[in-house]
Amino acid sequence: MLCKESPVGSKLLKSCLLGAPNAGKSSIINHMVNKNISAVSNKYNTTTDSALGVYTDQSLRTQLVFTDTPGVTKASKSLRSSLLVTKAWECIEENDMVIFVVDAAKRLSFEVKESLIRLNRRSQGVDIQSRRIIEAIEDDTF
Repeated sequence: MLCKESPVGSKLLKSCLLGAPNAGKSSIINHMVNKNISAVSNKYNTTTDSALGVYTDQSLRTQLVFTDTPGVTKASKSLRSSLLVTKAWECIEENDMVIFVVDAAKRLSFEVKESLIRLNRRSQGVDIQSRRIIEAIEDDTF
C-alpha cells in the first residue's frame, strides 16, 4: 500500500495490527518503533485499549503510525472480552492498512480462521497472496 501524500510532500501510513490474543502484536509494535509502548505479557487481554506507536524517518519525510489492538478472538464469553473484540474490529475504519498477526508456533484455531474470513469480507484491498491464503482457509484446505 502506498503512503498518503500530504500537501508538503511528507508521507503518512496508518496501520492497525489485528490478531488473536498473545499473537505478538504488542511485541511487533514495540520492535518497529524501538520503544516499549505496549505491555507484553503471556496473560490474555493484556492490551485493553488501543495504543499508538509512531516511527518517523526524517530523511524520507515519512511517518508510520501503528495501532496496537486487543485480540480479535474472545478469551471468554464475558462482556469484557466481547467489548475488547469490538474495540479491535472498530480500529479498521480508522486506518489505511490492516496487518493481521498470526502466531506461527500455533496451529490456526477456528476463531483465527473465522477472523481472517471476516477481515477478508470487510476489506477491499486484500493483496492477491493474502486473498489466496484466506480462500484456502475458507475452503478448509489450509
